[in-house]
Amino acid sequence: MLFRSLWGYATSGLLSYLLQRSHYAEIQPWKFGYGFSFSLLVVLAASSKNFKNNRNIGILMILLVSLINLQFGLRSLALIGFVSTLLLFLNHKSIFFKKIKFPRIRVAFSILFGVFLANISYLAFLNLGLLNQEQQNKFAIQSSGRLGILLGGRNEIVFSIRGIADSPLVGHGSRPAPSMELLNQGVDTLRNLGYSTSNTLRSALELNLIPTHSYLFQFWISSGIGAAIVWIKIFWNCINKLAKLIDIPLPMIIPTVYLTLNLMWNIFFSPYGSEARFSTAVAVVLLTFEYGKLNVNR
Repeated sequence: MLFRSLWGYATSGLLSYLLQRSHYAEIQPWKFGYGFSFSLLVVLAASSKNFKNNRNIGILMILLVSLINLQFGLRSLALIGFVSTLLLFLNHKSIFFKKIKFPRIRVAFSILFGVFLANISYLAFLNLGLLNQEQQNKFAIQSSGRLGILLGGRNEIVFSIRGIADSPLVGHGSRPAPSMELLNQGVDTLRNLGYSTSNTLRSALELNLIPTHSYLFQFWISSGIGAAIVWIKIFWNCINKLAKLIDIPLPMIIPTVYLTLNLMWNIFFSPYGSEARFSTAVAVVLLTFEYGKLNVNR
């Protein structure tokens, strides 16, 4: 039942773009409009029982949609796809990998190796000129500092850490306004590291909010350490559930692996708001109540 509802959820995302798209979706249709819904539909199709006797097809479908996401600038979802592909492939095709006794180590290695391969693929796309000029310019700006794109892609982290340090236990409330001291310190730190801060600073001033780009930091800043512990617990549950699922036969586990990895990414690297409030609820329900049943018994 819940598996069928995922088809409805993904389809509703496409209809939402067609009937009531957001301002951001108008500017970047794939990234903020229908990219996630389309990708989820492909993932659900890849888990079809029709591919039960040819498990490679489902994995290849995820890899293909990941390359499409990379081409259209949805880098985070491309990364999720690469990691999903590698985790599923290694745990079901590699005899050596299956000999590792600790499933959490297998999951952790798959994630790290997937991130490594995704980075190589991204750089290859850039060097071969397969990405448009806007994406090339974006990469040049974000990788200009001493820590590369690691910090350049999420420079809100610098402001978030300072906001947490100001009130780590109880937070700043539901509308955490930044002080000029916090903004100036964040700007100085990023400039010393060689990064541009204009977009982040402008957004902070317009919204009058401490810059965040993470479920974990956003809730920590607004609600204190208790809220942060909740998200850390959810993240740990994701790892535990992946460790339990990786030996279940393909293609049954594909959607849950994909959506769980997406939730793990969002906890650390995505803002919580707009449609994320619903997509996160879907992922948590999937994780908590129907994780094993969803794909095994359908």
